[in-house]
Amino acid sequence: MFIIGNFFGCVFWGTILAIIIVTVVYLLYRQFAPSGRKGIMPHLLLFVLFLFVGAQTTMTVGALYAKGYIRDISNGANSIIGNTADQVNSTVTDIESTIYQLKSQYPFAAPLLNKVDIGKATRYVEGGGHSVVDFIASNLHETVNYYILRRVLWIIGFFVITLVGMLLLTNRKRQPIPMESTDFNNFNDFNDII
Repeated sequence: MFIIGNFFGCVFWGTILAIIIVTVVYLLYRQFAPSGRKGIMPHLLLFVLFLFVGAQTTMTVGALYAKGYIRDISNGANSIIGNTADQVNSTVTDIESTIYQLKSQYPFAAPLLNKVDIGKATRYVEGGGHSVVDFIASNLHETVNYYILRRVLWIIGFFVITLVGMLLLTNRKRQPIPMESTDFNNFNDFNDII
């Protein structure tokens, strides 16, 4: 039930953020093209923007929730593992044992735990790091931060592309320049024309 509530929370806040972003794009469009076309094309682009940005903002909110879970799991795992994780002179076997305990306690995190570099974890713990759990948590935080950065860059890209697309597709009706008719019979010679 907890996961379902978080899922709907991510969708809700992602949708709110997407609506705000689409509104900003629309207001900028109206600012830069006040006499722009009022047809369906700008609205269609805004709808597509809403879909793409809505997905990205929902994933961003989910990643922010995940950062909180990493902190909670790290604190819980440190208390579960206890002294095994805090030994400064841990061997590779102790670190592998700690990772195995974490996998059994948090099976949903097993795919991420399988990617832990045992060599780096050993150097971290032997170099004065607090525990293997802290090493794993810091790596997961870096991964989530990079994930959030990519989502934000996608949102900015969609924002710019949609705004530029709307401005380019704006069909401003330009009045043709009227050509004055010249009656060549009234000129005496060619120099009068030039």
